[in-house]
Amino acid sequence: MSDDLKSWKDAVRSCAEQGAELAHVDSFHYDHLIRDVQAQGYMDKWGHSKAPGLWIGVAWDIKYGKGWIYSNGTNIKWHNFLRDLPDNLFGNGEFCVELRGERPLYEVPLTEHAKLKYYPHWNDAICWDEKHYVCRKPQGAENTPLPEPDLHMFSSFEISTLNMILLPCLLTVFVK
Repeated sequence: MSDDLKSWKDAVRSCAEQGAELAHVDSFHYDHLIRDVQAQGYMDKWGHSKAPGLWIGVAWDIKYGKGWIYSNGTNIKWHNFLRDLPDNLFGNGEFCVELRGERPLYEVPLTEHAKLKYYPHWNDAICWDEKHYVCRKPQGAENTPLPEPDLHMFSSFEISTLNMILLPCLLTVFVK
């Protein structure tokens, strides 16, 4: 678990420098394992995130349109998005995935018992937001840095997001 905050791409690079990958959460068990680690200091007593989510190694393949993929370019085989997610809220370019722990009101009853629990789920988020992150390394692996990660399929995050935000504004100015 990181102590620092980084953008998604910088988190991928930071993990590689440590000989690891940004965590590829590929099962419900692993999702909960990370949640348990995150809960040790990253959650309040009601299970709400103190930090703005936690980056994992999943993002939208904006270059080739292959869908949600791991940071190494392979397709995801499992996900933990809630109903109605991913949503690319307001069309602002939420192409990277964070783990969150909020208790969604429409899925968990509002009882005193439920207030003490959190519901780990995936959320699409803006890639340049700075968040904590978790790296995954095989057991017994050295701390030898990995080669520079190939992020070509993610190279358009910033440009695409800016186009989605600026283009409608520019069109409005020129149409008036």
